[in-house]
Amino acid sequence: MDMVIQQVINGLSLGSVYALIAVGYSLVYSILLFSNFAHGGFLVIGGYICYFALRAGGMNIWLASMAAIIGAGISAVVVEN
Repeated sequence: MDMVIQQVINGLSLGSVYALIAVGYSLVYSILLFSNFAHGGFLVIGGYICYFALRAGGMNIWLASMAAIIGAGISAVVVEN
């Protein structure tokens, strides 16, 4: 039973991430009237930052997540300017 509950939590968290990505796409499309798929690149950058912070940096998941958010945000600002 514990495994079922854990899988439901995993599914809800992954579904929430997908929903946030979809909302970002739909907002960009509704405003600019074209699809901008650059969000995926910044999500990948954040994922790599989180992975390397967990593995090489020895951070816990919360610090690695914050580092990924900040790193992806900084990379988005640098690419935009």
